[in-house]
Amino acid sequence: MAVIQKLPPVKCNIIEARSRLSERAVELNKAAGDIVTAATSTSTQQIAPASHRFSRAYEDFVETGLEAASAAAASGDSAVQSEVVSGLRGVSTVASRLLVATKALLVDPNASDAKNQLTAAARCRSDYHGHFH
Repeated sequence: MAVIQKLPPVKCNIIEARSRLSERAVELNKAAGDIVTAATSTSTQQIAPASHRFSRAYEDFVETGLEAASAAAASGDSAVQSEVVSGLRGVSTVASRLLVATKALLVDPNASDAKNQLTAAARCRSDYHGHFH
């Protein structure tokens, strides 16, 4: 049984797809780091542009991840397909935590735990970045 019922059309082989996914992971990691930097600086003016860059990088990452899963399925490698899909789910969870922590910090910058939550979310993103790099 396929991991995902509907995947995008295959555009490249699995090696190319994984290489592109790794590149997108680097971009997503940088964008997440930009959010953390902006959120922990004294001025909050950079958070909106950093969040926008993160959103674009996340969208590109997911699209490329689905293409990699599609390429794995086309090559008959269900183990790689499962690995990619599992990784995408993990990254989605971490991305959500990062954005929730950023929002909490913006809502109440003086909250005692807000920066700790943001830092913890940032650590998790690094863990998942390594998964795709």
